[in-house]
Amino acid sequence: MFLNFCIFIFIIIFTLFSIKKEKYSIFLIILLFPTYLVRFKFFEIPTTLLEIMLISLFISFAYQIIKNRIDIKFYNFFFVLFGLFIVSCISLKISDNSFQSLGIFKSYIIEPMLFFIILINRLKTKQDLNLIIDVLGLSTIYLSIYAIFQKITGVGISQSDPLWTAKATRRVTSVFEYPNALGLYIAPIITLYIGKFVEFIKNKKLRKNKFLLIFNLAVIILGILSIIFAKSEGALVAVIASIIFILFLYTKDKLNFVFAFIILITILFFIPSTQKILNNKILLNDYSGKIRYQMWVETKNMLKDNFLFGAGLNNYQNKIQPYKLNKNYETFLFPHNIFLNFWSELGFFGLIIFLIIFYIFFKKCYLLKDKNKTLAIAISASMFALIIHGLVDVPFFKNDLSLLFWTIISLIILLERIDDNEIEVIKMN
Repeated sequence: MFLNFCIFIFIIIFTLFSIKKEKYSIFLIILLFPTYLVRFKFFEIPTTLLEIMLISLFISFAYQIIKNRIDIKFYNFFFVLFGLFIVSCISLKISDNSFQSLGIFKSYIIEPMLFFIILINRLKTKQDLNLIIDVLGLSTIYLSIYAIFQKITGVGISQSDPLWTAKATRRVTSVFEYPNALGLYIAPIITLYIGKFVEFIKNKKLRKNKFLLIFNLAVIILGILSIIFAKSEGALVAVIASIIFILFLYTKDKLNFVFAFIILITILFFIPSTQKILNNKILLNDYSGKIRYQMWVETKNMLKDNFLFGAGLNNYQNKIQPYKLNKNYETFLFPHNIFLNFWSELGFFGLIIFLIIFYIFFKKCYLLKDKNKTLAIAISASMFALIIHGLVDVPFFKNDLSLLFWTIISLIILLERIDDNEIEVIKMN
């Protein structure tokens, strides 16, 4: 009872704070995306600290709409958001786990979409854009510092697998429940900062801002170290691939760049020390790769029989059972491929909607390259990293990751809306 009272008081306080300082409450929520891990019950209803803050923000936003008669804008995303809502409702309806699926529907679909709508309607200036990027970077720093502390001491690592804590096989988790969760969260942010760091290379005046230079380097270096210590291979590959993506976008002679890249990869395949690594990881010949490949085959077979509607929200584990090729392998929550994830959870039309979202996003990035090439490329590279890692993992269906996904999209919309006379100030901040 006392806990419920405290939560109720917190909701009131955070709602009032959101009404008075709405932008700062938004930035605080972005900074604290990982607080979905702080779980409790509010009048017997399971919830999290992150969700409580989001609900408080939604109440504040609704109050502002009514009070100030605000017109809600969607910036080319109305139909995809509406479509996503409809296919999610259908997937919820056909799921065998209706109660648990309702929680997924709420936390992974509705709340992130509402947060996205708030972001693109309440944030408007170059300072807002800078602050979103800053708090994402700050979250990477505090998560990485804790991860490095875990690597050194072995203290605080998730106990889900004893091998993660053993010194010889240690894999850090930071505040998360498993190592790859850390990589999934920070890889797109690191890539955003790597793309943004190009401006330091190009601009001598910007390099004189020592604090900003150190902050950017801290995000990149600490973030990459934590990914290495987490042994999150998918995240590391995503960062490397995104660096190549950034170089490609800056290269004038793109054809020769592609040709040189193909030659380099071919050479690496013939060098004994790198041949085994590439053979195991790229061709999925190691244990992890074989499990993923089998999952994809099983999922492909399942989707042949459930082409339109997939498995339904939070129903993959049940639906995939008749298609299992090896009963000894663990049955995961999702098929560990971004496209199969969307198809399985939201059906074929859900997959199409997300492909449209990616198309709109990258088209906006391309059109904005003349307005601010550095940021347009950095933001596009961030989403590129998310997709690359998503080829072998689940970069969306988790509380923090779905919010991060829509936050990245909001960055390009905010860049699109900023007046041209503010662009130079963004470069200098």
